[in-house]
Amino acid sequence: MARTLEATGNYKMLNGLVLRTPQPRSANDRIGLIDDLETTSLDTTRTEVLEIAAVKFGYADDCQSS
Repeated sequence: MARTLEATGNYKMLNGLVLRTPQPRSANDRIGLIDDLETTSLDTTRTEVLEIAAVKFGYADDCQSS
């Protein structure tokens, strides 16, 4: 089905992400989450969620106040 949809030129099928286990480097590092919702419309009173995607990631809070 994915090949059929791509052949129309109207759709692009994306490959899944290669997920890694977040490993904070120090006690000060943080873990974040990026999420994405695919819905049937932008109308919040009538829309339905079709797909939910989430990726957890680690990052360092290196900003220092001056």
